[in-house]
Amino acid sequence: MQTSVLFGQVQTLLFDCSEQNGGCVMNTDSNPKRALPSRIVLTLSLGFFFIFFGVHSVERYAATYLGQELAATIFMLVFGSLLLSDFASPVVISGLGQKKTLMLGAVIYAVLPLVVATKSAWLLYAYSLPMGFATAITWNSAFALINTHTTETNEGSSFGLLYMLYGLGSALGLVVMGLSLKIGFSLKEGFLAVPLLMVIGIVLLATIRDNNRDVDRVYLRDVAGILKDTDLLRLITVPFTVFFLYATLTIAVTLHIEELGGSYLVGFISAWPFLLLAFSMVFGLLHDAARDGKRVLISCGYLLGIGGLFLLIAVPGSIVAVGFAVLLISISSAMLMVAWSLLPALWPQSRLLAATAIFTCTDDLGGFAGFAVNSALSFSSVYIASTVVILGSAALILKILRNGFNTLKERIHQRYL
Repeated sequence: MQTSVLFGQVQTLLFDCSEQNGGCVMNTDSNPKRALPSRIVLTLSLGFFFIFFGVHSVERYAATYLGQELAATIFMLVFGSLLLSDFASPVVISGLGQKKTLMLGAVIYAVLPLVVATKSAWLLYAYSLPMGFATAITWNSAFALINTHTTETNEGSSFGLLYMLYGLGSALGLVVMGLSLKIGFSLKEGFLAVPLLMVIGIVLLATIRDNNRDVDRVYLRDVAGILKDTDLLRLITVPFTVFFLYATLTIAVTLHIEELGGSYLVGFISAWPFLLLAFSMVFGLLHDAARDGKRVLISCGYLLGIGGLFLLIAVPGSIVAVGFAVLLISISSAMLMVAWSLLPALWPQSRLLAATAIFTCTDDLGGFAGFAVNSALSFSSVYIASTVVILGSAALILKILRNGFNTLKERIHQRYL
């Protein structure tokens, strides 16, 4: 019964089944019921599919190709540049424009495989700084494009589509690179071939017509000023938690599975962080279809994440329990990704770029903190630390979830307008 009701809600949002239409037809731009992402969001997502097909197929093999020490140094430099660039990206985007900034980041990304293929330490050191900058402006300009081309009826599916195609492209890149090595190609040959696919992504991004939508100029003082927003400070614990758990699953759980079941099982989870993002579109549609989709998905995401961590702590010696815990935490992370759609729903356009920059900076900090904790503590201690993080985040936004996001939106708009 519940399934049929939910299907009916989704059908109503995606199609107009009124009698005068003589059947179900897809809603168009003129119909406010429309819940599908816009053509611009679709093109952006397809571009990300090809670009990150290349980025992650190179990134995940960098340590093998370059050596652990050099790769670790490069990743640290990229991360440092990324954090600084996150704060500056709204200034660049508002000055240069969303599409131009997106194209600049994509072009810098496309150089990555060629630079890595050289194995030149000094060239890699020099490239790591613009690489961090490219990461910040690419994602923040993509979010800015989505924010300006969505409505309340398709914001969840728009972000879901972006993450779904990004995840699928990344996972496919890993699989294809692995297969190419299996049949006899070298890593260098694979790296040199990857930019050809990334160019397809750049061409797709170049076709985006942004209709010359202007955005308000943003300055560093605006980014710093929004840090005083207590509501934003509560909500950014969601992306921090998602990426902290991502680090836990990438390191502690991977090593835990290898210890319990053997190294052959590790290969099966090398692409899972990206495959799980395929669920983002499903959750995005549920987000748009449900009456209070944001609150339901975020609440369920916290409950599943806490449940998965409890299994890891309570039954650490069972490979079945650990595998089920990974599933719960993966679904939890995909559900919590709807938090990114809160930005255009809650903040006025004048503060949207600054709020987006703080959000992306916080998920980077969550990943950094998670990797630091995972490198310093044992499995059991990491799981306890992860539980503390997710419980702390849940406690901070419990009041928001209880009162609902409409109340929060009214308070935020009264503050800024």
